[in-house]
Amino acid sequence: MFTFITPSCLQIHHNLSICAPEKVKGLQMEYIRKRSEELYDIAVNWNKPFLQPNNYTLQFNSLQFEPRSLVVPGDAVKALFSNVDVRLWYEINIVAESMGGVSLLSTISGSIDEASVAELSYREIIVALSTLVIVVGVFGIIYMQHCNKREEKNKQTNMEYMHFEGSMASLKKLLNRDYAGENSDTLLSHDKFLLVPQRLKLKGILGSGAYGIVRLASLQDEFGTIADVAVKMMKDNPTVDDIKNFYREISMMKSAGQHPNIVSLIGYCTLYNKPLLVVEYCSKGDLQTYLRTIWQNIVNAVFECRTHLESNMASFTNKNTDQEKCVCNYQNTHTIANRLYDIQRDMTKYIENITSADLLNFARQVATGMEFLSSNRIVHRDLAARNVLVRPDRVVKISDFGLSRDIYQENVYRKKGNGKLPLKWMAIEALTHQIYTTYSDVWAFGILLWEIVTLGVTPYPDTPTNKILQFLKSGYRMERPPNCSRELYSIMYSCWNIRPQSRPTFTELKQNLDKLLSNYSENKYLSLCDILYESADESNEPSSINAC
Repeated sequence: MFTFITPSCLQIHHNLSICAPEKVKGLQMEYIRKRSEELYDIAVNWNKPFLQPNNYTLQFNSLQFEPRSLVVPGDAVKALFSNVDVRLWYEINIVAESMGGVSLLSTISGSIDEASVAELSYREIIVALSTLVIVVGVFGIIYMQHCNKREEKNKQTNMEYMHFEGSMASLKKLLNRDYAGENSDTLLSHDKFLLVPQRLKLKGILGSGAYGIVRLASLQDEFGTIADVAVKMMKDNPTVDDIKNFYREISMMKSAGQHPNIVSLIGYCTLYNKPLLVVEYCSKGDLQTYLRTIWQNIVNAVFECRTHLESNMASFTNKNTDQEKCVCNYQNTHTIANRLYDIQRDMTKYIENITSADLLNFARQVATGMEFLSSNRIVHRDLAARNVLVRPDRVVKISDFGLSRDIYQENVYRKKGNGKLPLKWMAIEALTHQIYTTYSDVWAFGILLWEIVTLGVTPYPDTPTNKILQFLKSGYRMERPPNCSRELYSIMYSCWNIRPQSRPTFTELKQNLDKLLSNYSENKYLSLCDILYESADESNEPSSINAC
C-alpha cells in the first residue's frame, strides 16, 4: 500500500564510508557430509558486490541448538559452518558491514530433507539403494496382506510429509525415537524443550485466530506433577509459510529466554502429526478483555446504583448530587467497588478490586518485559493489550511472538508481503516504510498505555483505520484521557515522537513509571473516579468499546 521509489544512499554517493553496503545477493549453500552419522559442514557462498565492505557477519539458527556466528573479511565470497546438525529446519542470515552502516538482512533456509549432499561415497550409495529395495519389497508384502488398511496408512504418511519440505516428519521421527524407548535421554539432552506428547492432555479451546488455535491442556512433568498449560497449534491445511512462521516462533521463544513478564516457552512436540507449541497458562486471559470486563462491571454497578437511587430517593430534588455521592463518595478507600456506592455492598463481589496503582503497575511490568526483549535484540511488532496476558496474582506477561523477529545487528526489520497489520498500534515509520525497530515498539507501548488508562477502549475510537496515517502525518496524536494526569500523559505522548530516536527507551519508560508509583497517591496520576462519572452517563454497551 505504501511504496516509495527513491535512490538509496549508496546509489547517490557510491561511498561505503557514509553509506551502508548493499544487501548480499546470490546467497547459496551446499551440504558436505561428515564421516559422523548426523554432522555436516555447510558451505555458504554469495556474489561479489560492486563495492567491497569491511566484513560480513553470518548467523546460523536452528530449533535444536544455540545460534552460531561467523565474521569473514570483506573480500570473501564464501564461509563454512563446521560440524552442524541440520536434522530439523534451520536458517542462515548474513549482513555486510562498513563504516557507513549495516546492509539489509539476507536469509536462506532449508532442512536436510531437501539437501544436495556432497561427498557421498560409492559404498554409501549402494547401501542406500539396497535399503530402499528392501523397504519397497517389505511394503509390497504388507500391501498384499493388509490392503484394506492401505488408505488409512497412506493418509497418515501423507500428513507426516505434507508442507514445509518434510520438517514436520523430521520432528515426528525424532519424537518416535524418544518414545520407542531405545535411548530416550539422548534426544532430550540435545534439546530440553522437546516434550513427550503422551504427557500432554488437550482440553477446551481458549482462543482462535486466523492461522491458529490456543487450547488449555494439562502437562505432567518427569516428577509426576500436573500443571495447566496453554498449547498453540495451527489450523488444518496450513500453508508452507504458516508452518515456517510457526517454527520461527518456537525458535524465537527459545532464544528470548525466561523473564517474569514474558510468556515463557515450556516446550514443543508433535501430536497427530501436528506441531504444538506449549507455553505458560495465564488464567485471567488477555489484558484487553480483562480491562474491558472491569469497565463493563463498573458500568453495570453504576447503572444499578442509579436505578436504586431513582426508586428509593425520589424525594431528593437534586439527584445528580446524590448520584455523585453514590459514585465517588469514599475518597479514602482503595477499591473500585467501594468507590461505586455504600448502599448495596453485595455488588462488590461482581467487580474486580483494582486500583489505579494496579493499572500503573501493569504498564510498568510491560515496560520491564519489553526492556528484556529489546536487550535481546528482539522486536515484537504487535505490542498491544490483546497480546499481554494476566495471571491471578496480577503479574502480566507479554505474549504472541508470531510477528516477532530477531533484529540481528542493524536493529531493523522490514516486513514483506500483504499480511494483516495492527495499523492503530503502528508507528508512523512502520506505516510509511514498513520499518520495524525497538523504537516502533516504544510507539506501540504508548498506545498500550492509553488502552490501560481508558480500561480497554480501542485507540483512535472516532478515526477510520484508513485515515490514521493522514492524521499522524498532520501531527495529530490522541488527546489526554480525562482521568489521566499530565505527568502520565507526558510519558504516553513521548512515545509518539515523529523522530524514532527521540522516543524514550524501555529502560527510561520503566524508570519514569517507577517514579510515579513511588510518589503514588489515589487519583494523583490516574483517576478511576472520573471513569465512574463518565460511566454513569453512558449505556451498558458504548460504541467506543469495539472489537479490534
